Amino acid sequence: MHLVRVFSIILSFIFTSCAGATVFYNPQTGEKLPLKEAVKTLEASGIYVLGETHYVQEIQEAQGEFIKSFVKEHGLQEDFNVAWEFLDFPRQSIIEAEFEKWSQGLVSFDAMMKEAFGRNPGDNILYRPLFDAAKIYGGKIIATNAPREWKRKIVSDGFQALNADETPRGLRRGNDAYLERFIAAMGGHGDPATFENYFLAQSYTDAVMADQIEKNHTSTSFMIVGHFHSDFGHGLPEYLRDLGAVKPVLIRMIDASGLSDSELTDALKPHVKYGEVADYFIIVGE
Repeated sequence: MHLVRVFSIILSFIFTSCAGATVFYNPQTGEKLPLKEAVKTLEASGIYVLGETHYVQEIQEAQGEFIKSFVKEHGLQEDFNVAWEFLDFPRQSIIEAEFEKWSQGLVSFDAMMKEAFGRNPGDNILYRPLFDAAKIYGGKIIATNAPREWKRKIVSDGFQALNADETPRGLRRGNDAYLERFIAAMGGHGDPATFENYFLAQSYTDAVMADQIEKNHTSTSFMIVGHFHSDFGHGLPEYLRDLGAVKPVLIRMIDASGLSDSELTDALKPHVKYGEVADYFIIVGE
């Protein structure tokens, strides 16, 4: 798309949006829709990756509303997964049992979350909208991450430190563009060997999450993950493609409440080197 056209679409979006609204935005066409209308334009089956900023209540609420609207529109009751970065997959059976108890009203939400995490859930209770969506429409909660102690082994000694049952399919080092972004995010200063092993741990996290999503995917999956893991198609989406999964649809969550017009413009436009941030955006608080 011509760069001038991109900027005109973005500026049109900024100055015609309703304040405080949650909007689904297509950067290729400039179309902006309420979530309930936007889901009609999307394919019923697929892997939808919602790249987020963690612990922003308005974002978590918008994610829940998107999932509920999508499932209702496409008749996916009892046939969808809600996958989440913050849950460790070795605890999947515990999570399923506790989710069932909560769904039946046998335990409180906070009690379920404490058992799911194996510790005090803290601010993770902000993610209740995800669980509500799964409870209301019969979805399955999928844990996707690996325990921190497994990642610490990589930081110390690389991939070779992993046991066979700790190693996901398709494990490899992330690409150079992803590494470049990773180093910049960490401040760009430090020992290259240290950066390398931390990046291997980052790559491992993406590979583990992709492995669990693909193994559990049936018709439609919604993956909630920090946006760094999915921006520009780096990280998680790349490993999903490696596993032969359907091409993931990337949706970037944006909290515009504290952004100036120029900052929102920058968040929506393609990067000069890495290209489009995502296929679509969900913007809250504009």
